[in-house]
Amino acid sequence: MVQVRYFLSVFLVLALLVDTNAQCTSNRYLNAIFNSSRTHEDLNYNQSYALQGACAIETNQSIQYYNLDVYEPDGDTLSKRPCIVYAHGGAFLIGDKRIIPVEEYCYEMAKRGFVVFSIDYRKCFNTVSTPSIERAVYRAVQDMNAAVRWVKAKADTFRIDTNQLYVGGNSAGSIMAIFSTYGDEHERQAIPSTYDNPDLGCLDCSGNYFPGPSKARAVLNYWGATLDTSIIEVGDPPMLSMHGNQDNAVPFDNGVPFSYPAFPPVNGSLEITARLNHLGIPNQLYVFDGMGHEPWLTDPNQLDTIVEKSSKFLYEQLLKPELPQIDGEEDVCIGDTIEYAINGAESSSNYCWTISNGEIVGSNANSSIVYISYNQIGSSELTVQEINHWQAESDTVELMVNIHDYPEVLTSSDTSICEGETVILSAAGGTIYLWSPIFGLSNPNLASPAAFPDASSVYTVIVSNGYCESLDSVSIDVIPAPFVSAGNDVEICKGEEGQLDGWAQGQLYIWSPTIGLDHPFFIHPQASPTVTTNYTLTTIDTITGCQNSDQATVFVNDLPPVPDVFQQGDSLLTYLGYDYQWYQDGNMVANATNYYIVPQNSGEYMVEISDTNGCSNQSEPYNMWVGVEEISQTELFIYPNPVKGELFVRGTDSFNIHLIDVMGRELVFLSTQTGFCKVDMSDLSSGVYLLRVETKKGISTHKVVRHR
Repeated sequence: MVQVRYFLSVFLVLALLVDTNAQCTSNRYLNAIFNSSRTHEDLNYNQSYALQGACAIETNQSIQYYNLDVYEPDGDTLSKRPCIVYAHGGAFLIGDKRIIPVEEYCYEMAKRGFVVFSIDYRKCFNTVSTPSIERAVYRAVQDMNAAVRWVKAKADTFRIDTNQLYVGGNSAGSIMAIFSTYGDEHERQAIPSTYDNPDLGCLDCSGNYFPGPSKARAVLNYWGATLDTSIIEVGDPPMLSMHGNQDNAVPFDNGVPFSYPAFPPVNGSLEITARLNHLGIPNQLYVFDGMGHEPWLTDPNQLDTIVEKSSKFLYEQLLKPELPQIDGEEDVCIGDTIEYAINGAESSSNYCWTISNGEIVGSNANSSIVYISYNQIGSSELTVQEINHWQAESDTVELMVNIHDYPEVLTSSDTSICEGETVILSAAGGTIYLWSPIFGLSNPNLASPAAFPDASSVYTVIVSNGYCESLDSVSIDVIPAPFVSAGNDVEICKGEEGQLDGWAQGQLYIWSPTIGLDHPFFIHPQASPTVTTNYTLTTIDTITGCQNSDQATVFVNDLPPVPDVFQQGDSLLTYLGYDYQWYQDGNMVANATNYYIVPQNSGEYMVEISDTNGCSNQSEPYNMWVGVEEISQTELFIYPNPVKGELFVRGTDSFNIHLIDVMGRELVFLSTQTGFCKVDMSDLSSGVYLLRVETKKGISTHKVVRHR
């Protein structure tokens, strides 16, 4: 018995063998897996006009240079990394890029695998002028945009993935990040103070000449706000908001910052979250219950919370791969090596697999395809995680695999049959059967089909238990049947016999049926059936036991009817024949082959007629005297003639009379010894009849007319 298995060659397994568990659990972004360093300090990213002195006069400005610091994970080898452009707080008046705890925040986020750019920006405004405050915020937003453009331009230098650039900040820095990400040029019109004394220019028209756009993929809003939540529109990036619900500097819901009249009213994180939820934009709001402004200052332990929540939000929303989908068999057979593949796998990702009750024996380069060998009956748990090119890990996907045994096939033994015979094949051990080849089988899907091959054959059956397939085969040796011929059909006339001309190779012969045969066990018997009969000749090879049969038919043709002979004048006539032969006194009369004969001598005449089948029949003898004096009319009286009823015949001696119709059929025969008789013709049709009278002196024929 051979088990049907899926298998891979040793070459394929060795060629594809890789460590499928490599780099599966880095926990990057979710845990501090690196040390971190401020790798670059005071890199100039911005040259802008800034207010001078007390910032009371908008035209009193000069070019100033603004820098940023870079924080990176130590020893990180990732080629494309997500990054954060971060702005510190300070009410647009005070603070710098290394203010406590901003510096520590940057170190902590870098430990989780982010590259952080902490920026300085333009600050200062006239504290009693609302337009001056608005212009200060706008200038700071321009600086954040300049920083974003600078980072994108330096992406290769810092190994940055510009598709994963986020902005964030605390307090004033968060206000900058929100407007930088969600604000558009046309929304500047809501801040008319930015257009004059002098015009501050577009959002991307300050700081540097690096090309835009300057939009980020997400916003980290730490106790920030916005003038108008309508700047957030459908399809905008996600946002994480963290805010104390007792904040008296930047309102949690809405109000005037610091309750200072010169500041315009703003909408805090609660109102922003409502807008995000309304538009279906992914977001998360974390509330520092009972806490006010800058919670990480009043409670330093909150730094850990802020870092943990921020990295997890970015991970879940933007970095984490979607759940991989496994394509592969859930029901397998022991000993199988099965391919499993990730549907829609990313070529830039790696995939980590685990298997219980099985062995991973090979994979392709990124393990999006693996080959698993199963060698133990039971169940197996197959899991996979995707690790994308940012080293972010998907959730684990699980596939339960059932490992089935192969059915144990039981088949009938090899056998021999005679040509033309049928044998029942037999298989057991499964629920589904498929025999092949299908030629010579009654039904290839049965466990026990009938087989009738015309030549020696090997039939293979695949037996399945619904999951696994095994196969076995049965050999059938077909022994040729001995040659037999019953010969040609035979045609005989009824009562005759014909010879059957059989020929065969076997040692025993028998004809059937035996009726009408002289020797049914002879190869050439004489057949004399009374009706057409089909005779079958069967020969048996006593060595192999095989037999064969053929058939011949003996067609039996009916004889023609016995002909009548009647005399008309000096001639004898008959009818109904196809061929004729006349006989006199038992001897054939030469050339007498017509339906009539004119006898030349007295004697006993007989005619033999043959039909189209060659079958013949003979008439009764007819005595005719030739040259004998006819009976004198005065010695024989026939009356009345024409006749209606009875016809009287009177003579001087005994005589016989025959009444014959014009077709030669004898209607009446009478014999008298008294010399008188009468013939009743009352039931006959009108017409002419012949009356033949036979006496000792001779025969005479008379015409009699019957009329109504």
